[in-house]
Amino acid sequence: MSAKKGPTRSPVRKGAKAATSAKQGGKVSGNPGQKTDGKGAAEPSSGSKPLEEPPSSQAPELSREAKAALTLQSGFRRLLACRERARRLKERQEYNELMERLQREAFVALVKREQEEAERERKREEEEKRKQREEQHRRKRMLEAAFDGDVEEMKAILKEVANLDTQNGVGTDEKGKAVRLQHRLNIVDCTDANGNTPLSEASGGGHPEAIRMLIENGANPNSRGAFNRTPLYRAAFGGHLAAVELLLQYGADPRLYADDGNTPEQVASLDSLVTVLKSWDISLTEAMLQKMEAGQQRRAQEEKKVNEAKTHR
Repeated sequence: MSAKKGPTRSPVRKGAKAATSAKQGGKVSGNPGQKTDGKGAAEPSSGSKPLEEPPSSQAPELSREAKAALTLQSGFRRLLACRERARRLKERQEYNELMERLQREAFVALVKREQEEAERERKREEEEKRKQREEQHRRKRMLEAAFDGDVEEMKAILKEVANLDTQNGVGTDEKGKAVRLQHRLNIVDCTDANGNTPLSEASGGGHPEAIRMLIENGANPNSRGAFNRTPLYRAAFGGHLAAVELLLQYGADPRLYADDGNTPEQVASLDSLVTVLKSWDISLTEAMLQKMEAGQQRRAQEEKKVNEAKTHR
């Protein structure tokens, strides 16, 4: 009999024990070759690749050259900023200085204009006063010449007035003639402090030629002077027959009363004067008065036109 063989065992492969141990410890997770702890977690193996760490947020340290370049850039920027600030400060200062200078110049110009205007106004006032003084002097000369019967002096004064109009640019057209006429009448019918005209003075002095010259240049034969006395009243009172006759011919009204309640006839100092005044045809006076009134209306219209022309300049 052959010897009794014991139970046969299958050959064990290499690694079988390890696989069995692994099965007993549970499922293996992770990469092969990693050990697991008792709880099944895999332990890193000494031969396995280490896990990569996340990249750090900290900037890498600059090199010495980079730091030097950054320092130069920062310094250059500071230099540019300082220059820009200095430029702006300079511009602002120049602007403020310009504004101050312009304000000073504007103020000086304003003061200068005001001074020039004040000087022009002063000169205008002085010129006006000078003209008024000259006008007053001419009137005084006219009144004195009329009382003295100095016809040549009166003509010279009227010529002065005409020359002044020419110097002042007064023309000889219709408007210019009206202006010249008004200026001539202003001197012919001027008055003294008592209201006496040159014609009244010439009548009081008894100068027929002076009376004729004044009336022909526009003097009013019925003007009233001191105490409402007319030229005819003064000529009759003074006993000047030739003056009375000439005044009557030029429209002097013998019916006018003075403040004393008398007419020229009542104050006549000569009988011949009384006779002339009584026998005078009053219709002639009426005709002369109508003629003079028409002339006065015409001159008034011309004067109105002149004033309107001055207003619309």
